[in-house]
Amino acid sequence: MAGGTATSEADNLVRIMKEMNEQNSNHSSIHANLWSQTFLDSQERSERYLEILDKVGSSNLIPDKTRLGQQLGMTYRMIKAAATGQRSVNRDVFAVEMVSAYGAYHIFLNIVKYLISSFF
Repeated sequence: MAGGTATSEADNLVRIMKEMNEQNSNHSSIHANLWSQTFLDSQERSERYLEILDKVGSSNLIPDKTRLGQQLGMTYRMIKAAATGQRSVNRDVFAVEMVSAYGAYHIFLNIVKYLISSFF
């Protein structure tokens, strides 16, 4: 991303969305009010979810220097949060993207086996 980090870009987007949200008034349409409230609710849920994932921590066994490693790290944290009761779900589906790593599928398989055996 030219000109900034992903975090600063995300913070900038949230700031812009909040500014747009503040332009709602009593005379706005029902659609604008619904969008505004939905945005606020979504932002609150996202912040709570990130707090849960931050408390879980990451695994030292999954390197986070690659995009695949970052995705597997997030998957690990989500599974761990569910296994420890911090996320109340009874099923999850995870998908990760492997870009030009088709020859390394055995590494991916070993990581998935580790994730499953660690919690179940």
